[in-house]
Amino acid sequence: MLWSDPSLAAKTNTRPGWGVHNGNSQGVKNKESDDHPDIYVCGPLKKPWAEFWAKTEDFG
Repeated sequence: MLWSDPSLAAKTNTRPGWGVHNGNSQGVKNKESDDHPDIYVCGPLKKPWAEFWAKTEDFG
């Protein structure tokens, strides 16, 4: 599971952890590097997938 928000990562996963910084080596301003500079790679969900997805399927 990947997240860009550490509070959501901690709220929904058993092992939230920082994965990588979404760097921008060319210095071009864009939404992802400004609004979501860090990506979190997380362990298993705290709830079963079906229950989690029922509440987040409109995500995106």
